[in-house]
Amino acid sequence: MSMLTRNSWVKIALVALLCLVVCGGLVSCNRGCTSAVNHATSLGSSLYTDYELPNVGGGTVAAQDVQDLEIDWAAGSVAVEVVPDAEADGMVVIEEPASGQVPDQERVRWGMVGQKLVVASGYERRGLCLWGCSLNAAQTQLTLRLPESTARALGTMALNAASGRYTLGPIGCEQLRISLASGHVEGEGLQASDLQMQVASGKVDLSGTFADQMTLDQASGNVAIACEGRCPSRSKIDLASGNVQLQLPEDAGFSVDIDRTSGSFDYAFSDSAKQSGSAYVHGDGTGRISVNMLSGSMTLAPLPSVAAAGGAGSATLQESRIAK
Repeated sequence: MSMLTRNSWVKIALVALLCLVVCGGLVSCNRGCTSAVNHATSLGSSLYTDYELPNVGGGTVAAQDVQDLEIDWAAGSVAVEVVPDAEADGMVVIEEPASGQVPDQERVRWGMVGQKLVVASGYERRGLCLWGCSLNAAQTQLTLRLPESTARALGTMALNAASGRYTLGPIGCEQLRISLASGHVEGEGLQASDLQMQVASGKVDLSGTFADQMTLDQASGNVAIACEGRCPSRSKIDLASGNVQLQLPEDAGFSVDIDRTSGSFDYAFSDSAKQSGSAYVHGDGTGRISVNMLSGSMTLAPLPSVAAAGGAGSATLQESRIAK
């Protein structure tokens, strides 16, 4: 029986450890903890990358220079907004709310790394302190405003979050990567050829078009994904615990293979042919969905139609997602 891959467990362990450091008041790691984290890092699976970010506080960047976007956040809130080009004046705006006498090390930091805009929460980039020192994460806030033409044509959009609340506007990109230790990530109207998610805990609530590939490594928490328009060509879901809700169009064609140790799998498409105890086929079966479950629960259900919802499709979809 297939299980979560070694790299998946390493990623989950790192994110979970970061969650403990930020949210649980962990003051220091003992030698064993430090050794485990260093071993994970040696496998190339650390959550944050060490950049030198020269700018402190709010600012602007020429939109034409931004092809990729990365947000690294410890705690607080982030809102990524998409504004009409006519209002943006060709600039990406990084806005930090006025917060009085805040030390520089607790303010928003940002900079360009090649053609990628990197924005980090208020801590020194070398100060995550996973290797045996304390961390008092500031509850920093950020509003990031992108011109529509830039927001809908990104190469990679990456969100690495330890805790807090994150709202993504209607972004379009080749690859959307979300790594979440805790907190809540939500986004509507998203478009990505490749959606990758690593979730230790917390809540993820996304809707949009994810055309080619979707992957989810989940240790715990609640994840709700509404795939609008079509089913991804390939989907892989590794679930250790928690809840996953995946919604697909009623007329989508897909096949599901399930490898389940424990937990529950709820299949809500009524006209599908169940081939065996662990496989389902709907329509032409072209979209391939692979599910590996150690525990927890997963629901695979059709998107509610606008007609069935009496013209309130969006509201019905929102109500049908995992309760907050």
